[in-house]
Amino acid sequence: FDPSLFVNLKKERNHTPNTAQEAATRQFESEYKDQTELYEAGVGWLSRKGTEWKVDFSYDRHSSTVVDRFRQDSNEHTSGLKINVRQPLSRGKGELATQIKISLAKIEKKVSFDEYRKALMDLVGLAISNYWNLYGAQQLARSWDESLFLATKQLADARLRVKSGKASKVHLLELQVAVSQRKIELDSIRSKIAQLHNQIFGLLSVSAIENKDILFELRDLPEVEKTPIPDLELSYQLALRNWPEIQISKGRQKIEILKHQYAMKQVLPRIDMVANLSSNSLDFSASRSLGQFASGGFLSHFVGVEYSVAFDKTSLKQNLKMAELRLKQADLQIDSLTRTLYNSLLDKIETLSLSKSQMLEYKKALRLRRKLLSISKERMEYGKIGLRDHLEEQEKLIGHQRKNLSGIVDLKLSEATVQKAMGTLLSRFEVEVEELGNQDKLYDDGPLSFEDSDG
Repeated sequence: FDPSLFVNLKKERNHTPNTAQEAATRQFESEYKDQTELYEAGVGWLSRKGTEWKVDFSYDRHSSTVVDRFRQDSNEHTSGLKINVRQPLSRGKGELATQIKISLAKIEKKVSFDEYRKALMDLVGLAISNYWNLYGAQQLARSWDESLFLATKQLADARLRVKSGKASKVHLLELQVAVSQRKIELDSIRSKIAQLHNQIFGLLSVSAIENKDILFELRDLPEVEKTPIPDLELSYQLALRNWPEIQISKGRQKIEILKHQYAMKQVLPRIDMVANLSSNSLDFSASRSLGQFASGGFLSHFVGVEYSVAFDKTSLKQNLKMAELRLKQADLQIDSLTRTLYNSLLDKIETLSLSKSQMLEYKKALRLRRKLLSISKERMEYGKIGLRDHLEEQEKLIGHQRKNLSGIVDLKLSEATVQKAMGTLLSRFEVEVEELGNQDKLYDDGPLSFEDSDG
């Protein structure tokens, strides 16, 4: 749509023999000579409605053997201004025809941006999973480490008691088995922690080998009671506005709508209204020629209609049918997503609510298990129960703790899944994605954070 400037400079010289017919019109000269200098400049532009404009000014200095014979001066000076207009009346008319590429590029850019947001949400979801899995693994490692410490201490005491004859070897073997089992469990948990460390290093795009001495200390603790359960209707409205899958599908639907409208236009015949207005002058003096041109002494114009149509429209009609099919597919995808979104949100919110209730019960049961372990320890110290019974109670606590920590991971993933469906996952963790021109800025200073072992 921006005006384009054009400048033409041309110098032409001809020297040809005259035919008999040409000689009769040129005073029976045997040869003909002429020399022309042409200077032309102008601007052309296309309006958003499809109107083509072209305005150009020309100056022509001409000399020839005919001019020498019939004119006092050896040169003729011609000046002129032309205005040409072409207005499409069917195909090519309107902003659809003139801005189709620009409109498609804008929509495709928005679709790419929504795909970028979707990829970021997937990345944040993976970070959440790794974060809380690491939290659970570290908690289990501490519990098994405490249990191993207690069993190892009891094993050392049992060895002294066996030597002094105060305990049986069977008791010693039972303790050795208990220590061995706890070492196996602890090694398994430490292996899982190392795997999660490597996955987190991968998310941070840093080398796990170069940073193998770094141990992550998690700063955030699960607060089950504060886990919000969103309202279904509000969540549905948020999802319709923010969910990247919906936005991507809507963008693709807009692309297919534009392509379909454009394909419908291409089947039509081409009907253009054309018009021209020109002012001309001729003189032996360049200055007088320009003066006559400016006064508009010689005006010419024409107005007409041009019509053209393709004899074979098979290709155009096939393109139109393909555009109709792609548009129907885009409509069906939007309809399917919209229909399933509500049920999907209902399922996710119910799962989140049940996970929260389950975790609250796990928390109560875990508190009771700790009390039972404390009572078991006191009874063992007073000799009312043996070490084996106490270790079994400790194993029960760790087993319950394992379920509790697994439930925490499920709860946090359920919460993230709901927020992802609503399209609010990035804002929840203060990850701001801002579209600026052709660049996107990413700010990440969210609450889900790690510290290394040095703080």
